[in-house]
Amino acid sequence: MSKYKRIKNICCHFTRNLAYHQAGIRKSNNALERDFWRIANGNFAEIAILEFCKLFGGRNEKHRWVDIVDDEENFKKQIEIKTALSFNEFEKYVEDVKKYRDKYLSHLDDAMDLELPHLQVATKAVFTYYEYVVSKDGVGAFPEDLQNFYMTSFAEAEGEYPLKS
Repeated sequence: MSKYKRIKNICCHFTRNLAYHQAGIRKSNNALERDFWRIANGNFAEIAILEFCKLFGGRNEKHRWVDIVDDEENFKKQIEIKTALSFNEFEKYVEDVKKYRDKYLSHLDDAMDLELPHLQVATKAVFTYYEYVVSKDGVGAFPEDLQNFYMTSFAEAEGEYPLKS
């Protein structure tokens, strides 16, 4: 599988897991009090965080955007436009997400007071990266539009979560 296909796959995996997580938050109240649904829902969010970090994380990440994009300055501008953050603010956001991954997901350090990061900025950044990769490699077997893919995945998950009582 080419590097572009792997990146598109990571972007889709992020998007699907985010949609499943958010559908659970919206769809059910009592269900998330039950261990299975609470753990499953949390796992969806945590997989999305792991996927985001593959794309925007540290220097050792194989699919990190800075090692893939041709025009780094233009990509940074697109991130700023889409996220409504300066690039320095975006980098701080990435560091906060990585801190959650490193201190909680990967190692369960003493930092148990960490809250799940908000993923709106991550979503906009992943969608921006996906658009870039699609512009270089085409859609292939992947979704044309991640927003529509998100909505389809969200609807699928809504049908799976127990109804509100």
